[in-house]
Amino acid sequence: MKALRRLGVLAAVSAAAWITHPWWLRQAGLMLVHVDEPENVDAIVVLAGDWSGERIMKAVDMVKRGIAPRVLVSGVTLHFGIPECKLAVDFAVRNGGSPEWFDCFVEAAHSTREEAEKIVPELKRRGVGSILVITNDAHTARARYVWRKQAPGMKVLVTASNDEFQRGVWWRDRESWKEFHNEVVKNLTSWGDL
Repeated sequence: MKALRRLGVLAAVSAAAWITHPWWLRQAGLMLVHVDEPENVDAIVVLAGDWSGERIMKAVDMVKRGIAPRVLVSGVTLHFGIPECKLAVDFAVRNGGSPEWFDCFVEAAHSTREEAEKIVPELKRRGVGSILVITNDAHTARARYVWRKQAPGMKVLVTASNDEFQRGVWWRDRESWKEFHNEVVKNLTSWGDL
């Protein structure tokens, strides 16, 4: 009899999880996202790691809208000896950006925290007091936390590029599924040292 009751409880819990899965999976995806409303800042910072050009093109749009006059483009990775930021700036210029908007900042960083640690002193050296950080949707909450922690006294806003992460239904899209899991793992493995 006890085994039958346990089986019944397990079936009820499984049914409840299945029926409510769109709600709690949606909430899990939304926990990764924290997008600030863009407003005028001293500079835009485009984080490295974008292979599609979405982040740099978001920066182009922000400069055209008058949000900031300058864009500092992170260039963490080298591709066949070419800094990622140079590839991003070249792409932006070919697609409507002006070369004088951009500064390529090449540094060796392996995490969002390291990227912020290397870029923040350069921003301070330039007298920048407010920034808009552009990254992908699923990375915004973690990036916001890290950059605000690394840049005390600086106004830090974070916004998302027009990437493919389907935050409300991420489990239905293969690329969003991979992005969700990648970001969750990064959050867990960097606990306390984001």
